[in-house]
Amino acid sequence: MILVTEATGAQRIGAIRQFVRNGQPVRALVRSAAKPASLGAPPGVELVEGDMRRDETLGEARDGVERARRARARA
Repeated sequence: MILVTEATGAQRIGAIRQFVRNGQPVRALVRSAAKPASLGAPPGVELVEGDMRRDETLGEARDGVERARRARARA
């Protein structure tokens, strides 16, 4: 399982789609599960609500994760 943090931006959704195309299971950490759905998160992506600034919200997001990826926007 790959955890993608800060998963609401268009570029982040692109990274998630690439992981899915490569057959990798993906969990997307989002502050609101409604926002990524409107940006077109592909089917099969597990959305987990949490906030990177609040460790107590990250337990479910981290469970079973082998790798984490912070998909940054390009400058």
